[in-house]
Amino acid sequence: MQKVIAVVLTYNRKNLLEECLNAILQQTYPVEKIVLVDNGSTDGTRNYLEDVKILPNEIIDYALIEKNVGPAAGYEFGMSRALNYDADWQWVMDDDTIPTSTCLEELIKASETLKDEKISFLASTVFGENNEFMNVPGIDITPSENGYQSWYKYLREGLVRISAATYVSLLIKQDAMRVCGFPYKGFYFWGIDTEQTRRFIKFYGDAYFCGKSIAIHKRKNAKALNIETETSKERVKDYWSLYASDLVLTRFYNGTNLYLRKIFSFARYANRFFLRGKCLKTIVVFKGIIKSLKIYKDYIKFMKNKSLSI
Repeated sequence: MQKVIAVVLTYNRKNLLEECLNAILQQTYPVEKIVLVDNGSTDGTRNYLEDVKILPNEIIDYALIEKNVGPAAGYEFGMSRALNYDADWQWVMDDDTIPTSTCLEELIKASETLKDEKISFLASTVFGENNEFMNVPGIDITPSENGYQSWYKYLREGLVRISAATYVSLLIKQDAMRVCGFPYKGFYFWGIDTEQTRRFIKFYGDAYFCGKSIAIHKRKNAKALNIETETSKERVKDYWSLYASDLVLTRFYNGTNLYLRKIFSFARYANRFFLRGKCLKTIVVFKGIIKSLKIYKDYIKFMKNKSLSI
């Protein structure tokens, strides 16, 4: 039987966390341990979990970080802690991820179907609370030896080869984590999971989207990220990290030409905001472009320190 350590990162969402943890504990395929990382919550998360009788629990390894260190450092802490356990996989998710009862079982079945392949991770199919499409991964369109794309090799088994994924019910091979390392902390907010999963695929093995493994993502806004339609001023301020991470990853994985074309495209986008009097959005897009220049240098150092062949 394959051993799985769940890794859950939480911050000030104790009610959703309770639902998440109960869903993990009620899986038809049991986890060995849940590494629960409390990223400096100030809403009484620990006391609440004790009140509802989730803690103490020998299955849950609760770890409190005294101050919120951000998602990348939080996940790094949890993934590192999970590596200390003798297991085959880490099952990674945020506290607003609610896996259905057979979610993990279907991921394990998928891994058995793919036993002859070198796999880095498997991703669940994700829906919002009202059955919205969410966290949809990109298909890996890399051509096979004869020039045709081969992403549908296991389509009859409900599996599609993908190019990246998010931390919403992500089953990661422990060995892939050892080889490729933890999240890159240079991205402030968005792009952390995309970067790490692309790294897994490039330097360890393929990844697949599992159609039979279902998770519900209870994010408040179930719409795709779009600064054009974003109405929250506080969220708009963070969008620079979306543009910066996109540019850094484009430059690293796709080359300078596409990177420069994206810069030009983003600059035109910012100019349209400026002409419409949307100064904050203009500044945020340009901030992302400028930040990408500095972050890229740091990212290259990060990759070289991983001893990965770049």
